[in-house]
Amino acid sequence: MSEQHRYSIQSKTSVLPVTALEFLTDSILLASNGGALRVYNTTTQKCLVQKTIFRYNRIHGIQAQRGTHKVLVFGSKQWAVLNISDFESIEIEHTHSANDWIKAGHWVQDYVALALAHNQVAIMDMVGEVKMVAQSEPCILYSAMFYGATLDSLVVAAGTVFNQVIVWRPIDSTILYRLKGHTGVVFGIRFSSDGQTVSSVSDDRTVRLWRLPGTESETLFGHRARVWVCLILNAVLVSASEDGTLRVWDRDGAALDVWTQCKKNVWALAANPSQTWVASGGGDGSVWLWNTNKVKGRIERPELGMVTLPAEHHVGDFTRAFALKWDEELVTTDSGHLLRHSRDSKWSDMCVLDAIKGYSAIATSLAGDLVAVGMRDGQAMILTPNAPQMIARIHKTTVRHLTISEGPQFDLVTVDANNQIVWSRITGAEWQLMAVLELPSKAKFASVAIDHKLRWAAVGSVRGSLYLFDTLGVSPQPTDRLASVSILQPTLAWFKLHSKHSLSTILFTQETLVSASAGYSRDCAILTGGRDGLMHTLSLRLRGTAYLSVADSVSSKLQSDLSYRVVLEKTSTDKVTEGWVERLFRHNGALLAVTFFRKRLVLLDLSTRSAVLSVACAGGAKQWQVLMAREGIRIGFIRKAQLAVFEFAGGLANNSSVRLAAGISSLDIRSIAVGPVVAVGGDDGYLRTYCRELELIAESRCNVIRCIEFLHTNDEYLVSGGCGLQCWRIDPLVEWAQAPGASDSRVMAVSVLHNDYVAAAYSNSMIRLWHIDIERREFAQVAEAIGTHCFLSLKTIEPSFLVSGATNGQICFWRVGVSRQHLQSALTLDAHQSGVNCLDVMKTDHGWFVASGGDDNSVTVWEIISETLEHRLVVRHLNAHASSVQRVFFVHGNLCSMATDQRIAIWAINNSELELLHMSFTQVADPSTMVISSNMAIVGGIGVEVLYINKSITK
Repeated sequence: MSEQHRYSIQSKTSVLPVTALEFLTDSILLASNGGALRVYNTTTQKCLVQKTIFRYNRIHGIQAQRGTHKVLVFGSKQWAVLNISDFESIEIEHTHSANDWIKAGHWVQDYVALALAHNQVAIMDMVGEVKMVAQSEPCILYSAMFYGATLDSLVVAAGTVFNQVIVWRPIDSTILYRLKGHTGVVFGIRFSSDGQTVSSVSDDRTVRLWRLPGTESETLFGHRARVWVCLILNAVLVSASEDGTLRVWDRDGAALDVWTQCKKNVWALAANPSQTWVASGGGDGSVWLWNTNKVKGRIERPELGMVTLPAEHHVGDFTRAFALKWDEELVTTDSGHLLRHSRDSKWSDMCVLDAIKGYSAIATSLAGDLVAVGMRDGQAMILTPNAPQMIARIHKTTVRHLTISEGPQFDLVTVDANNQIVWSRITGAEWQLMAVLELPSKAKFASVAIDHKLRWAAVGSVRGSLYLFDTLGVSPQPTDRLASVSILQPTLAWFKLHSKHSLSTILFTQETLVSASAGYSRDCAILTGGRDGLMHTLSLRLRGTAYLSVADSVSSKLQSDLSYRVVLEKTSTDKVTEGWVERLFRHNGALLAVTFFRKRLVLLDLSTRSAVLSVACAGGAKQWQVLMAREGIRIGFIRKAQLAVFEFAGGLANNSSVRLAAGISSLDIRSIAVGPVVAVGGDDGYLRTYCRELELIAESRCNVIRCIEFLHTNDEYLVSGGCGLQCWRIDPLVEWAQAPGASDSRVMAVSVLHNDYVAAAYSNSMIRLWHIDIERREFAQVAEAIGTHCFLSLKTIEPSFLVSGATNGQICFWRVGVSRQHLQSALTLDAHQSGVNCLDVMKTDHGWFVASGGDDNSVTVWEIISETLEHRLVVRHLNAHASSVQRVFFVHGNLCSMATDQRIAIWAINNSELELLHMSFTQVADPSTMVISSNMAIVGGIGVEVLYINKSITK
């Protein structure tokens, strides 16, 4: 008796869009994960239990029956009643199917009310028997919501494809209200707790509030894409949208705040019974909690004060520059006055200087302890609380820019009209010159950072370049001896770090610090922000010498040989804002960013990726200040030649948001590779590495990724293709090399050969063979071939052939020369009616089996004889799947295929047919990639699912 293989595929773990949320108590949250239900304790931030409810459907709604342990869940045409008594176990009591799509579910005493897609309401008992069916106006629904605890009081609000909300009573099918106003289909409806207010959201990007019994609405604008849901709480409204944000409104409809969760789609919202937390579920699989009690300075409108010059200065005079302190403002005027304005609105004239008539510039420390004034004659003035005014002529021309870095001392950098950069230091009442930082002739100053502990300085240019200076051995000089100070040349330069956008802010952070007796480490990280909205993280390390003593006798010669001992690497890139990053700084351990976008100044907490506050500043981006004081936050900017000040008493709100569950990507995941780690890339422009339990290890921003493979000879490196071809080191995750290439073509597929050769198939019908020099960190092209159509897939047959699939449905074999200097077309197979999406190769005794999957839903298997390239079609299954086949793999001598119909099939290859051994379902929507490693399969699309393929042998 022959042996037969039996297969089963089981889901191990997944990260899928969160489409339903419900609080059981103030600290127990239910969240969907595809067809599974998770129970979270929001206090401990732990997942207590997860259980699959629907194997083939996604959960779209959760309704708890208050006062009991019963929970109703529904999705597609299925609904189930659960018992969750101890919060650490889920018992499925009943599971039933409806005859139509379920749009809403609701408890009516001991019955369940279901709103169906054709505007019907079915009242069901626990065993699934229909007690009543009601229908008002026949139409198709996109959304629905119930209100009422008894059958007599039950009403349903139905959102129709005709852009209306119909409120009707199921007991007698009476239409109570017809709410018109939306210009798109209605996606979500919610009632207030008293049932007198209805919120509806739509394809037209608006939120509308309806005050019953009236039929007129208030329209709320703000979201930049479709809106999915809007909660009505006692104090505020919270809406969620396709644009990846939550917007907070007051009950009158005024916009208060924006919370950003992910790049695309916040699907679900829920508030706990006391309304202290709002939970949101994202399209990336993340769950966030937003604390509505600790939003002081976030959703409350800040106090806005306009500082108007006193009467004697008002006529013909205006504010030139300003500096904020908590209790006062310092203002320079066009007439040359330096004025102090106290909190009780009293003005005092500090001095009158001809050098600030018609022009002045001011900088202040983050806490407002030191103020520096730059003048048009090259002088600078220092103002400190415990020292007299100090004035020195540092430049020969107008001081255009001033920057103050805080520490035990204050480091002041001034820049004049000739781009001369002078660094000086203020310690108490002593002011000394430190050095002149000299840039290349064509580089124009944009930003600077000084770190006196690390002995590094960095300057950013308006063209996006970064220049690093070593400050070891610099000796201070009096302010009247500028000619005697050291002139420092850049030690390293990273050109166009922010492309051609201005590099607007730099921040040093030290990674290692040892005791002074052992010396100190100068290794650190450098954070840069620019007008491109990006934040780069760079690693700065010294090679050869890990630690340098403060009294090191060779420090004087370190400047000369530092060029080959310093290693500067980019470790990550993050898209911080759609606008630009103006400043990065740390405050009470938190990393904050000042950004500008659409005439608003937004202060971001980068640890939570949430907006701490946002103020309308119009054109105030030209001259602004953020003061972080113990008492609170003050933001000032010049508006129409007057000083405008926002004040937030109490400082930053703590624990205003908590990430309960991490996500992966809300956009399509296009490629997954398994090596020492699991590498994931897709349309969101991030390369991420995970352990096999899908816990994030590292991520780095790049371009859109379509394909990933690990190198064979050194799996500490991988290659990715998409908008370009890159090589990455995975520990730490750093872009290691980038291949040159035309910007109008895309890398559609890559295949790795031995000895660090990589073949790449391009959208412009080209195949290029590259060699990666790991030591020199560069790609070198060694061969290329030209096809007739856009390539979609690529595989390697070592050592002789490349196999490609193209949009014309053909599989081509390309002979690789012994020296790998040329590629030659050797064989063409007509495999599919349209695109060949995927290929796989299995070696046989006489040659190879080549499998392919196409856009025509079919799977083919070919046998190729290695010596003569004789070939025969083993099998063509025209209807292997119900949609395009995305991946094929040989597994244990059988064939595994995956398609966008969310089916994974395992086939036995028997003579001229494929025998189906097993078919399974993946919860990943629009699956576009799959990788198989040993008995583990990982599927990617809108979400990720890890599956285990179990094989048994029967006789």
